[in-house]
Amino acid sequence: MIEQTGFKKLEDLKGIGKEMPVTLAIFAIGALSMVGIPLLPGFISKWYLALASIEVGKMILIGAILLSSLLNAIYYFPIVINGFFGEENLEGKVYKAKHRPLRQSFPVFILIVGMFYVGIAARGIMYMISLGLA
Repeated sequence: MIEQTGFKKLEDLKGIGKEMPVTLAIFAIGALSMVGIPLLPGFISKWYLALASIEVGKMILIGAILLSSLLNAIYYFPIVINGFFGEENLEGKVYKAKHRPLRQSFPVFILIVGMFYVGIAARGIMYMISLGLA
């Protein structure tokens, strides 16, 4: 988004979701993963960290994991909300004028599919890792 618009401030990116809906949707999925929403790898990593913290009796680490999720939400959600719903900067703009060509977006789509796969198949992946460690 910064590359296409040249803007770095959140105020300047309000409404960017109207011009770059796919890019902002991909950013939103990444943000949801960082926060720890289920079915995404961020949730899986936080889940296993929490289980390990309970196993070793370090409950303070669970607080750190929850604080991390809260700080990620505070950081990322305003970008997503203002990008999709902030309409102040849309005067005189052509919608979807700044979209990326499909050949440039395709690798990111592959990564998003991989993210969902890792989130959904995490138990099997962890089982294979445990077999390798045994």
